[in-house]
Amino acid sequence: MNVVYGPWALVARPVNKAEVSRTPAAEAAVAKEWQRLRSAGVWDESVVVELSQLKAQSQRDKKKVHIGRIFELCHEKGSELPLGDPARKFKGRVVFMGNQVRDEQNNTAIFSELSSAPATMEAAKAADVYSLLPGHSGQTADGDMAYIQARLEGTETWVLLPRHRWPSDWVKRGFQKPACRLRLALYGHPDSGGYWEKKFNSAARKGNWRLIENWPSCFFHPELKLVLIVYVDDFKMAGPSANLAKGWASLRGEIKMGDPEPFGKYLGCDHQLHDASELQMLSEAIEFPVSTDARGMAYDMVGF
Repeated sequence: MNVVYGPWALVARPVNKAEVSRTPAAEAAVAKEWQRLRSAGVWDESVVVELSQLKAQSQRDKKKVHIGRIFELCHEKGSELPLGDPARKFKGRVVFMGNQVRDEQNNTAIFSELSSAPATMEAAKAADVYSLLPGHSGQTADGDMAYIQARLEGTETWVLLPRHRWPSDWVKRGFQKPACRLRLALYGHPDSGGYWEKKFNSAARKGNWRLIENWPSCFFHPELKLVLIVYVDDFKMAGPSANLAKGWASLRGEIKMGDPEPFGKYLGCDHQLHDASELQMLSEAIEFPVSTDARGMAYDMVGF
């Protein structure tokens, strides 16, 4: 089989500002993200000060603050697909510009550099194997804007918003460079991943999950006999089918997530479950025995 690789593989197409402005679907995607973050209270627009005043007051108080910018991005997912394909859509992102952060003295900011370690691909495959044992199955769920479920701790951080996204009140009050306080762990902040992982680990402990030694972001529930794999905002759970609902319930009090679904697409790869009859047809080609209750899983990335 011939395989052709190209620079478009597994990459969403960047959409520049000019294209966003003339493409209603792209503009709507970006506006939707702004609204989602504002509704979540990621930054506090009710307390706003001029940047010059913030710096001067912080210097007088000998108080360390970090000052950064918020900027917006837009990408088109599935741009290689035909127009009208439901998998082809615009995605807006509003993020913290983590590589250009200054302190009250205008020096380059120094961060805690909290470490975060998503689960490995090997861990995800181990969960797949566990889901195929007799009486077992697996499900996945998506975290709801995962990082901003965690509070941003550490040094007080203030942000500047793009002028075209200012609240109308800021314009009326004649602000030149308004800054407001960043409250939640927004994407792009160097420590956001660490604070999200800290929050999730705490939630898992409360739900009686135990970290698996030497496997980052992987958990086992001793009573329910379930394994849980966390890759940023993608959750994969496997184990006794009768216990899966209880496993998800043990997390929902602390973590916002979507409804769980049977294994399907995970990290861009379609997981296809095969029963004994389907495996039997495969075994005839590669000559291996198949029991009548066997199950298997295939990984399909043809869509890419």
